[in-house]
Amino acid sequence: MRRIGRAKILQVGSLVYYLTSQKVIRDGSTIHLRNGSRKLLQVLMRESPNVVTKDRLESLLWGEDRPDRDLLRTHIYELRKSIDGDYPLKFVQTVPKVGYRIVDPELGP
Repeated sequence: MRRIGRAKILQVGSLVYYLTSQKVIRDGSTIHLRNGSRKLLQVLMRESPNVVTKDRLESLLWGEDRPDRDLLRTHIYELRKSIDGDYPLKFVQTVPKVGYRIVDPELGP
């Protein structure tokens, strides 16, 4: 993950998140995300390429008022659908029984 200009921009490969404007771009195309998915993306990009546990994600996103895990899975699904869509190389990765991470697919696993 690359931070540009005091972390106002997060970048992992061709995925760029402009924090001030909340704009997300992959390969030059703007990606529209709901608020929950944007928050999730921000956490994952800040931690990239490290795995973020499901518990830590829930804590960072919802604090003490954690919903059931279905909400996290829903946000991950929406994030994958929006970010990775029909692209052959995927940014969003699941680490079974642990959590999730964002990695530059051009660099391999």
